[in-house]
Amino acid sequence: MNIDYLDTIRKVDAPPYLFTRIQQKIRDSHSATVPKKFAWAVALSCFVVLYVNISAVLYTTESYKPTTNIAQSMDLMPNNSFYK
Repeated sequence: MNIDYLDTIRKVDAPPYLFTRIQQKIRDSHSATVPKKFAWAVALSCFVVLYVNISAVLYTTESYKPTTNIAQSMDLMPNNSFYK
């Protein structure tokens, strides 16, 4: 790429109608808000999902008890657990 071509770049004005349409779209995109009911529904659903996940983790950690199978009970396989 030759840097001399950069000197030939000129500023171009947009057509007035197109420019006003672009400005109006930008203004409309900033004024859009989320309805309160939708925001509450999303927040409540996130809370429910979080609650279910935490309760599932707590339930599985409480109900987890190491079980010994027949091979370990007959000392055919070593028990690698430090705690019983």
